[in-house]
Amino acid sequence: MSKTNIGANTLVWKDVANIVAEVNPKFASLVNEINPGDKYTVYKISYSFGSYIMKDGKFVLPNDLPSYASIEKDLSDYKSMPLSLVLKNASEVFLDEEEKLVPFTIYTTGEIASLWRNLDENQSFQDFFRWNRVAGCRSVFLLPKVTDSGSHARLQKSLQTDIPKPQRLEEQWNIFKDIYMHLCTAPAWETELLVFSRNWVDSILKDPEWVKLKCHLLDIAWKDTAFWRNEMTIRYIFGVFLKKIEDQQGKKIRTKTLAIFRKLILIALGYLPAFAPAIDDSELPAKCIRKAYIDKYKLQKYIPTIMVPKHFEPDQNGPPVYYSLQWDFLYEPYHEDKTQHNVIDVLEEVDVLLKAFINYLTTDAMSSRFYDTPLTCLMAVEFTCFHSSDSTIKNIHNSKEIPNEDYRFTECFNQQNNVFCYSSHFLRGCIRIAHKKR
Repeated sequence: MSKTNIGANTLVWKDVANIVAEVNPKFASLVNEINPGDKYTVYKISYSFGSYIMKDGKFVLPNDLPSYASIEKDLSDYKSMPLSLVLKNASEVFLDEEEKLVPFTIYTTGEIASLWRNLDENQSFQDFFRWNRVAGCRSVFLLPKVTDSGSHARLQKSLQTDIPKPQRLEEQWNIFKDIYMHLCTAPAWETELLVFSRNWVDSILKDPEWVKLKCHLLDIAWKDTAFWRNEMTIRYIFGVFLKKIEDQQGKKIRTKTLAIFRKLILIALGYLPAFAPAIDDSELPAKCIRKAYIDKYKLQKYIPTIMVPKHFEPDQNGPPVYYSLQWDFLYEPYHEDKTQHNVIDVLEEVDVLLKAFINYLTTDAMSSRFYDTPLTCLMAVEFTCFHSSDSTIKNIHNSKEIPNEDYRFTECFNQQNNVFCYSSHFLRGCIRIAHKKR
């Protein structure tokens, strides 16, 4: 199959029951109890790396398939993205507005996508957003700088393309797509989805025999929307805390510092993604892309560490994630302060706020109120600030220390002459969110 195309198979439940059971046994078990007939069609669709699954809020199905017309007709009743289940590899949902890329969530193998809109029987605010979703992750980049003109020219020659060198981290994805198209050999890298026809959703919403499956999907959606349902309470807690801090300091906290502080708390609660090193090919064809930058671009000094979006897992002792002031993907608009401050100033301000907030949650007056709320998990989270400056800065660690505690930055590449790129633009103002050591 061509890397530019999407493959699709029209199937029914009995054709895919065993495959689904391998990646999502609970869902498969509930559907098996229903035993849906052959009128409930499903489509197994494979998207090559970088292909759009959803573009500006619309489901993308290429028109070069022999079965395109029938699939399009069957899925035309969906108001937005069809209900789907990920069978293989990741995909990312993001917003791309006003030249600002905002990663929102990552769907991995076994996860069910597009529940929010499809479980809304009436009008939905979800239609306001022009969501995008691609095969693989969109918010991906190399830690080492890859803007050398001569090296990029060599890569262009290998790709037989004139794609410009990336000026921003988020622009590297375009080059990664070209590398996959022209330099990556078999096996093909694909995100494989199982897409459900609209009558599945109709029966889930209205048929009493499907009520157990409906309750299961509602439970998933309920957990997924925990932040958005409690946003008013979270904002109130932030507001009370920040007023207390401003009264103590006798001055207003800068709006950008506040926005970063809020974002970091939401990352630590697992609601929003940050970044982590890719350790396999589940988010993108990482091995092939790293090889292209070593062999064609001639990246010689540094390990070609690729960063991918990841959610922190507050309830599990999972690996750390990283947020950088250099990729300013904040979810709320803010007005820039007229006074200019450097990255280290902002890091210090954020560090002070984070420590003060954790202390605020544990004071005698407040601890009982926060007991048994999601905020209690923050007691087991550690925020660590990093910068590549060799100067000694209070409470800010040197980026050289990162791989000492997180092997993922170096284990993906075994060439002895290459070293960790501690001076990366991403790491010049970076906060690690990790579980405290027990």
